[in-house]
Amino acid sequence: MPLIGFAYAHWTDSVTKQYKLRFGTVEIEIYSWHVDDIVAWDADSDGVVWGDEVVVTEVWDGDHIVGLQIWASPVGPGFHLEFKMLVHNYGRLPVRIRAPVWHIGLFSEDPCFDPLQENQTWLLDYISYTTQYYRHNSVYGDSHGCYNASHYDLPVGPTQWVYEPCESVLIKQTIDFKQAIQDEQDTFQCHYLRIDCTIEAENDDGSHYSSYTGTNSWIEAPQG
Repeated sequence: MPLIGFAYAHWTDSVTKQYKLRFGTVEIEIYSWHVDDIVAWDADSDGVVWGDEVVVTEVWDGDHIVGLQIWASPVGPGFHLEFKMLVHNYGRLPVRIRAPVWHIGLFSEDPCFDPLQENQTWLLDYISYTTQYYRHNSVYGDSHGCYNASHYDLPVGPTQWVYEPCESVLIKQTIDFKQAIQDEQDTFQCHYLRIDCTIEAENDDGSHYSSYTGTNSWIEAPQG
C-alpha cells in the first residue's frame, strides 16, 4: 500500500519586547534682556536715544525670542555697550552653552543684517568685546523656572555647567571702541560696522543609572 503522509500543525507561543523611543530637543531662547550701560550720542538733541539713535529689535520664532538686532547710529570712539540676556533652555535635553563665536566686518554700504561673508580680524585692534556667563545661585532656591536675573551671580565658563530643561544662564557682554580708532578716522567715518555673535547650545552626554529588575527578581550564579 502506498505510504500516506500526515502533516501536523505545531503549537506555538511567544513573548514580545517592544521599544518606543522619543528623541529630546535642544532648544534655547532669549527669555529676557537688559542694557546695563551705553555710551552713545543724541545726534538730534531731542533727549531721546532709545528707539532713535539706538534701536533694539527682537527676532521671534513663534513664541520664542531667538535673536536680537541692535542698531546704533551714530557711533564713534569711546562707544561702550554693556548688555545682559537670560538664555533659557526650553528643550527636553540638558545642555551645555558653548563659547560665543564672533564675526566682525567693516562695510562702505549698509550690510543690513545678512550673514557676514568674512571676518575682518584687523578690526580687533580697534574694537574689543568680552563675554561672561553666570549660573543660578542655589541660595535663592530652585533654579528651574527662575527668571530673576539677580539670582544669577556665580561666574561659570563655557560648557563648564549643565543647564537642565527649564533652567537658564545669564550672559553678560560688553563692546568697546578704543580711542585709537581716531588714528584712522577716514577708514571708519561714514562706514558700517557689523558685529555678529552666535552662542550655541549642545546636548550634554547621558548618564549611567543603577540597574532595574523585573517582577520575579534576577538571579545569577556567583562568579568564579
